[in-house]
Order: sequence, then C-alpha cells, then structure tokens
Amino acid sequence: MNNNKPANKISTDRTNAIRTIFVTSLICFNIITLSCAAQEKVTSNNMNMNNDFVTMVSYAVKAPSGHNTQPWKFNIFDYSIEIVPDLTKALPAVDGNHRELFISLGCALENL
Repeated sequence: MNNNKPANKISTDRTNAIRTIFVTSLICFNIITLSCAAQEKVTSNNMNMNNDFVTMVSYAVKAPSGHNTQPWKFNIFDYSIEIVPDLTKALPAVDGNHRELFISLGCALENL
C-alpha cells in the first residue's frame, strides 16, 4: 500500500506553509515599523504637538488600504487633525480614478 500523499494534497500543504510564512513576515514587519510609520505620516504646525492627537493618528495609520499603499498624510493643528491624500502613492494602473485611494482614506478616518 502506498502511504504517499496525493500530489494535490502536497501542493495544498506547500501553499498553506508559504501563506503562513508570508503572513508572519508581514506581522513582524508591521510591528517593527509601527512607531516609525506614525511619525513619518504626521506633520505639525505646532512644536508642542497634542499627544492625544499623535496617539489617535498612530491608530489611524493602522487602517487597511488598497494594495497596502497607505496613501494618506496627517496634519495636526491645535484643535484639529487633517487627513489628506498622498497622491504620490496613487496606483494609476489599477486605480485610475483613485476610488481605492479614497476608500483607504475613509478607513483611516474610521480608525481615527
């Protein structure tokens, strides 16, 4: 009797292993870059930035975005936070009319 796995079962096991490695890598990358991402995406007109606003923006940058481009920038003012699209992260080949980009801004706003 042959105890070998069928070819399609081996292929499925290999695909699942690759997915697990990929997801684990993404999680580790996101944990390492989390604090850097929050600081890079924030500009302020005030040197005495409101720490509550910075914390809020750190949650907003964790939002999902189309193709994980994170196409947003945050401006912190004395009494408000402004979110603006970062069109340098636009993907004209797959999102020519910026639909996904603006949906991503909505996701960041929801996290805010």
